[in-house]
Amino acid sequence: MLTGSYYSYSRLNSFVTCPYQFKLKYIDGLDTKQSIEAYMGSNVHYTLEYLYKELLEKKPCPSLKDLLIYYKQQWEDNWEDSIFIIRDKSKTYYYRLGQHCIKFYYNVYQPFEEKTLGIEYEVDFKLKGYRVKGYIDRLVEKDGNILEIIDYKTGRVFPTKKEFKENLQLALYQLKIQKEFPDKKIYLVWHYLQRKRTVRLFKKPKELLEAKEKFLATIKQLENTKVFPPKKSFLCAWCSFKDSCPVYTFQGIQKCSF
Repeated sequence: MLTGSYYSYSRLNSFVTCPYQFKLKYIDGLDTKQSIEAYMGSNVHYTLEYLYKELLEKKPCPSLKDLLIYYKQQWEDNWEDSIFIIRDKSKTYYYRLGQHCIKFYYNVYQPFEEKTLGIEYEVDFKLKGYRVKGYIDRLVEKDGNILEIIDYKTGRVFPTKKEFKENLQLALYQLKIQKEFPDKKIYLVWHYLQRKRTVRLFKKPKELLEAKEKFLATIKQLENTKVFPPKKSFLCAWCSFKDSCPVYTFQGIQKCSF
């Protein structure tokens, strides 16, 4: 029985990446450990969320110094000893990498005059009878008739053009937002903060339909699955369950180059 009564992009992506990992996390409900990369990314998200909350509440715009102080406090308050590091880098390295992401965003996008409609904007809707949930990092209105669904990324890997076009996560969010704002033109925007790159994409109705059908097909595949075998990939080293995985090996996976 699936833990929880809804589907999300992250849940289905976990199933596609490794059925065994999906089973342990979402069916068995086992606790997961967090990687340092994920921890850094979460704290950068919290900091940018704080920035826009202050602006939405009509408070003075936080300075870059304010944001870095907030980031430092979040980092220290949320730290747990179970957070693990895979690459040959230190805790300080990742802390400073988060600072780098915040500085880049602040310096490029200040004075933050865009109209923000929501932060951690919840999408919760039915898709052919299935409940789908997710959260948009930030929803923005521009020029009166344009909306942007914005996603912050702090990872090193920058997807190919094809991977952006096939991305399901923001396309799913667009399906919901399009119903809420039928007269708006919607763009999908990814801010790759570590890489200092931004991608802005418009999906045509045909592409949205393809994304919808692919998502539904994955749900059906999941629901018809009885056995959840582990699947090896370079991501294995970042898995919370690798210590109990029957196929995980230290050599050849944890040492993958990036």
